[in-house]
Amino acid sequence: MTILFDPSDIAMLRAVLDAMPSAVFVVDADVRIMMSNRAAHELIRSSGVPSQASLRAGEALHCLHAFDHPDGCGRSAGCSDCVIRGAVGDALAGKASRRLRTRMNLSLDGHRRDVYFQVTASGFEHQARQFALLVMEDISAFAELRKIVPICAQCKKIRQDEDYWQSVENYVGQYMDLSFSHSYCPSCKQDMLNAIDAAHVIPGNRPPRSIDG
Repeated sequence: MTILFDPSDIAMLRAVLDAMPSAVFVVDADVRIMMSNRAAHELIRSSGVPSQASLRAGEALHCLHAFDHPDGCGRSAGCSDCVIRGAVGDALAGKASRRLRTRMNLSLDGHRRDVYFQVTASGFEHQARQFALLVMEDISAFAELRKIVPICAQCKKIRQDEDYWQSVENYVGQYMDLSFSHSYCPSCKQDMLNAIDAAHVIPGNRPPRSIDG
């Protein structure tokens, strides 16, 4: 059964946006927020901003660079290489949307934190004005995998704290929806065959096997 929705049904469009788990913003060329979904509201509230009205994204999210200049978001030296502004600019210029990763230094719940986002922007036109749909997904948990990880040189388990070690598979599984299959690389397979030969074959009785035969 096909269910058709009236595309002019604003309540339906709002419900669709609010159902998205990622923060979604409609912004103009200056990354000023025109509209946002529920996940975006939660992110903004975590930044301690009571209202997003007429704010640019950096100001609403409490990006620390947005307060380095009296004119706000996009005006400080730290904003020159802003991935969000770059993505929005590319989208409004008609370039194909790309998923970009960025780290933002935010003030969340009164604490300064580095938050990693995956950013996507797509341009569209409404009433002869250009806007961008900006999607921001918090990937901070995945960024943990890029840090220096203490790993045992022998068994390759990873240390979570002083008394707890876990396998690489379990560690990665905490941060990413991944499962592992197991096999042998050529070098390890050859070592295993050599070990079997050394344990069960009289030395000199036959040459060591290779993985090809």
